[in-house]
Amino acid sequence: MLDKLKEQMSQVIDQLSERQLLVAQYLLNNHLPEVATCTAAQIGRKAGVSEATVIRFAISAGFKGYADLQDQVRESLTQGFLVTKLKESLERKEDQETLLTSCLKRQKDLLDCTFASINAKDFKQAIDLILSAHHIITVGFRSSASVSWYLGNCLQMMLGNASMLFMSAGFYHEQLYHLEPKDLLIAISFSRYTKATQEVTELGKKHGANIIAITDSPVSPIAQLADVALLVPADFSSFQISTLGAMAVAEALLTTVAQKIPEQAEQRLRTFEANIAKYVF
Repeated sequence: MLDKLKEQMSQVIDQLSERQLLVAQYLLNNHLPEVATCTAAQIGRKAGVSEATVIRFAISAGFKGYADLQDQVRESLTQGFLVTKLKESLERKEDQETLLTSCLKRQKDLLDCTFASINAKDFKQAIDLILSAHHIITVGFRSSASVSWYLGNCLQMMLGNASMLFMSAGFYHEQLYHLEPKDLLIAISFSRYTKATQEVTELGKKHGANIIAITDSPVSPIAQLADVALLVPADFSSFQISTLGAMAVAEALLTTVAQKIPEQAEQRLRTFEANIAKYVF
């Protein structure tokens, strides 16, 4: 549990330098889960210190380094995480206005962190893979399912060659039989990673398809299998991990694709609008 890691950090407070103390204060103020998906440099920016200071803090706190601290945080997050976070949120006893303000601020911070995390070269490569794909499949289970559906559905409306992978009693393998090297699999998964998404990504790799991963860490299971990984920080401050950052990245991908093929996108969207006109207000 994270409590043990917090206790370990608290025990060395008196031994820390002034700059390292800033790191400790930031992490102990309900930000320790961020270590699971943020680099030392990102934590440093949030705490107002350098990357080197974050690494030195981790060593001073008894870890082999930042990577060791990150591994232990990730392991702790898999142990009763949902119940623990729910209890923490209930214990804060904030009024509704304060809750609204704090929740929206966390989402704003998440978007800022997402903006800082996305590599422009990786984003361009992802766009190129989408535009050159023969067929596109999006996959994401549990909390990532909404992002997968949104991205896949909108790509289908614009390109006409996309589909969303759904788990029907676990039998998703049949939907991947026809994957080829010219095809593209867009996998979406965040810590705690869904094994089914990893299995689908492995199958896509086996079939030779290109893979885009939208995930929270370069060492996540799907990132290691991907041709390009778009890294999106996850928000662990609540019992439900926020998908806002991932949805923002999906929106950016869709907007860029539309700008690359304006005539095709407009024509397909006009057809789509005409087909659904009698079903909507």
